[in-house]
Amino acid sequence: MILSAAVLTQIDETLRAIFMIDSLVPLLAVGARRLRDGGNNPWWLFYLLIPVGGIIILGFYWAARPAKVLTEDTLPA
Repeated sequence: MILSAAVLTQIDETLRAIFMIDSLVPLLAVGARRLRDGGNNPWWLFYLLIPVGGIIILGFYWAARPAKVLTEDTLPA
C-alpha cells in the first residue's frame, strides 16, 4: 500500500512537470507576440524567467522609458 502511494506520487509529479513544460512554450509565444505588437523586443520576455531579478529589471526598464507623445496622426478617430 505504501509502495503504491509512492509510485502514484512520482507519477503525479512527472505529469505535473510535463504539463508545466508543455504550457511554457505557448505562453512564451503569446508573450513574445504581445511584446512585438507593442514595439518591444521579444527577448525581454526571457528576463521574466529569472525569478526575482528579472521582474525588478523589467520594472526599472518600464519606469525609465519616456512617454509616447500622441500626435494628430495617432489619435483615435
